[in-house]
Amino acid sequence: MKKLLILFFVILNLSILGREVDMEQLKAQNDIMYINGEKEAFTGIARTYFDNGNIKEEIEFKNGMKDGTSKEYARNGSLREEAEFKNGEVNGIRKMYYDSGKLSLSQEWKDNEINGISKDYYENGNLSYESIDINGKKDGFIKFYYEDGTLERETSFKMGIQDGPTRTYFENGQLSSEGNYKNNIQEGKYKEYYENGNIRLTGQYKNGERVGKWIEYHQNGKVSREKIYDENTDEEKKTEGKKQIPPTVELEYNEKKSKYCLKGKNTPYTGEVKTFYDNGNTKSLNIYKDGIEVHSWLYSYFQNEKIEVEDTKNGDISERKLYNHKGGVSYHSIQNTKEDRGEDRMYYENGQLKNIARYVGLTFQFRKKEGLQEEYYENGKLELKAEFKNGTHNGKYEEYYKNGNLYKKGQCKDGEKIGYWEFYSEDGKLKDKRNY
Repeated sequence: MKKLLILFFVILNLSILGREVDMEQLKAQNDIMYINGEKEAFTGIARTYFDNGNIKEEIEFKNGMKDGTSKEYARNGSLREEAEFKNGEVNGIRKMYYDSGKLSLSQEWKDNEINGISKDYYENGNLSYESIDINGKKDGFIKFYYEDGTLERETSFKMGIQDGPTRTYFENGQLSSEGNYKNNIQEGKYKEYYENGNIRLTGQYKNGERVGKWIEYHQNGKVSREKIYDENTDEEKKTEGKKQIPPTVELEYNEKKSKYCLKGKNTPYTGEVKTFYDNGNTKSLNIYKDGIEVHSWLYSYFQNEKIEVEDTKNGDISERKLYNHKGGVSYHSIQNTKEDRGEDRMYYENGQLKNIARYVGLTFQFRKKEGLQEEYYENGKLELKAEFKNGTHNGKYEEYYKNGNLYKKGQCKDGEKIGYWEFYSEDGKLKDKRNY
């Protein structure tokens, strides 16, 4: 009899505490969730579903508030995000995943704030970023990594304020630059290095401004330029390379005029700003007009004076072109800051278009493919075209053989094949038809 009573109470508790409902059955009242028609706050698990029957979202509630594990899934059933809640607030580990199922993000939370270690990962599993937060504020070193796992940058923070040493690195692990910040302002010694380890630049900052003597070096260690920064003097001297290197134009932003002017002058600048290689060839070129960057150009050059990088800006539209040593375009990016969207094009060395990627979100971390995506063979024939929405396949999908004939076509929704798909042989004949 005693065992039967225990079993009865276990079943009763499960029926009360372990209820599982569709999210559509719940309604919110003063931020507390109730089942329609009931007066007691909901305790149990609520789910939403994709139209294919797979779970889209699964949330644990206690007394009408999120309490326990919340999970979000992709249409194919793979886990996208999970987080631990307590009394309606994030408390515990929050994780996000790539479509492949590999971990993308891991964060420690407390009382709805990031509190503890945060780590971002590349899809290959290597760490891309790590930091420590205390009550939602960065504290300690923030570190960024290259995709191969090599440290790219580390910066020191104290309770949300950049304070302490900061260092950047080349992909080979060699130190690229080192400096120091105090209360979010650059302060103290600063150095830059070439990839071979030789010093490229040395100087000092005070209250975020360059002060004292700054020295630039060629890769061979010889001084290329010395400049003294002082309120009363502006002395500069340059060493000569194979060509006579003209003085560099220095500009500063005039807050009152909202324009760029020559340093120490009030006249808006119109003209070129150049930097040079140690052989005297042009390294970069920036063009200004009446002190305003309505149309701005920035060119970087190879040492043979062929253009390497070309940056242009016209209002909300920014463009960047990268060139190969032969002078051909290898990459072309167009971004619209007002609409927060862009388009990237890559090219083969023979000049043929390689692919077109359209996206929303100009910050790389939040960038998602949007609209028609295209890929091409080196012979110029279309290889693939697919429609994307919110970063996943949504709409038409077509893939082609190298000879231009259709390989397969169909429709996708939330990254999954739907409806009828057709598959063709290389000579253009229909060989299979499948329904998803």
